[in-house]
Amino acid sequence: MNKVQEFEYKKIKEKLADREYRIGLDLGVGSIGYAVVSLKKYDGKYDGLSYLPEDIILAGSRIFESSIGAVERREFRLQRNSHRHHRERMRFLWKLLAKKELAFTTFFQRFREKRKFC
Repeated sequence: MNKVQEFEYKKIKEKLADREYRIGLDLGVGSIGYAVVSLKKYDGKYDGLSYLPEDIILAGSRIFESSIGAVERREFRLQRNSHRHHRERMRFLWKLLAKKELAFTTFFQRFREKRKFC
């Protein structure tokens, strides 16, 4: 725990000072909300409640960056696979031409130059 967190912790602990409290969390898809509320004893009959909220000690939220959706991930994956398949086909062609001794030096030169920009 760093010094700022330690200071905040002590401040909250002093505010609670042996009082009853409740912690509330709201866990959303892209955010988390939180609240700490001190309670006071309620002697009367109010729908079976024995404590009522007295003071908000701490409240806040943390919003996260939205993640990329399935469509974007799929597009990136398709681009990667397409590029990889193209490379594999060209590699196969090189090996086949070399095996049959039909390799043209100009073909390889043009392919290497083109590949620099891909």
